Amino acid sequence: AVVYGERRYTYRELEERVDRLASRLRDAGLQKGDRVAFLCPNTPPMLEGCFGVPAAGLVLVAINTRLGKGEVSYIVEHSGAKMAFVDAELEDLLEDVEGVEVVRVDDTGEEGDPYEDYLADGSPEPVESVLEDEEETISINYTSGTTGRPKGVTYTHRGAYLSALGNVIEIGMGYETKYLWTLPMFH
Repeated sequence: AVVYGERRYTYRELEERVDRLASRLRDAGLQKGDRVAFLCPNTPPMLEGCFGVPAAGLVLVAINTRLGKGEVSYIVEHSGAKMAFVDAELEDLLEDVEGVEVVRVDDTGEEGDPYEDYLADGSPEPVESVLEDEEETISINYTSGTTGRPKGVTYTHRGAYLSALGNVIEIGMGYETKYLWTLPMFH
């Protein structure tokens, strides 16, 4: 499922990591619909966030890593994020944000990495779904703010599902397809 440098995760291992994240987020006291920001490049933790945050019944706020400190701070505050996961190299972009629990991601995949330690405290069992309607928000996607402040657009569980199906149809993916990829959540 994941090939990243020397790291390899099977689909079962990826599912366990996603379940641990979802479980840990619930144990942290976050409630259905709370926002969780991720400020990470395309790394395994970011992939896990794309699935683990919604699995916990929370709303993902994935932040563009190319934005400046002011834009990042604005997005975290505007979205109402209660928690943020941030790549160690981008941590300074969140130093002015207050009232948000921050978990640093060193992206090592090893014990001692704050993100890995956070996952280790979660359960590998799937959490019970709290989704009641397919039109509930799965993520808030922000523009880059080129003509003013970044603007957030809500994306629904239904929209993510239909986008994934559209991608399968567009590339003609079937049971015999040999592509090794994960359906993107965002189109």
